[in-house]
Amino acid sequence: MRTVKISIEDLIEAFENCSFDVQYFLDMEKGEVEFIGEFEDQKDRKEFYEKIDSNSEKYLSIPEKDSREEYHVMVDFVNNVKDKILQDKLAIALDGKGAFGRFKRVLSEYPKERKRWFECKDEQSKELVKEWLQENELELG
Repeated sequence: MRTVKISIEDLIEAFENCSFDVQYFLDMEKGEVEFIGEFEDQKDRKEFYEKIDSNSEKYLSIPEKDSREEYHVMVDFVNNVKDKILQDKLAIALDGKGAFGRFKRVLSEYPKERKRWFECKDEQSKELVKEWLQENELELG
């Protein structure tokens, strides 16, 4: 196991924000997250990727979060909602395209459950990061 000095919160943030448009990399020596977005000019993008490629032992790509996994977390959350009316509203919100937005809109009307959702989502993100660290034989220091 290799020890990396970085906070789990920084890694969670990178996992949450990583997308097709923005790529994140963990600098395992400095314990920092670096990223490149689609709006960087071509020269900056080229230099960034050359730096990553030439130091492949130093940088580890942070994967994009799987939306299907987050969807399953939402389904599990809905199944554990005690308020039957809210549970029904959330179940309807999850049906079809645009489920994420509808889910968030419904929860915005229920502050306590919204808070519980974010706690649940944060816990799931923390578990994903821990799994990723273990898969890459890394531990936080």
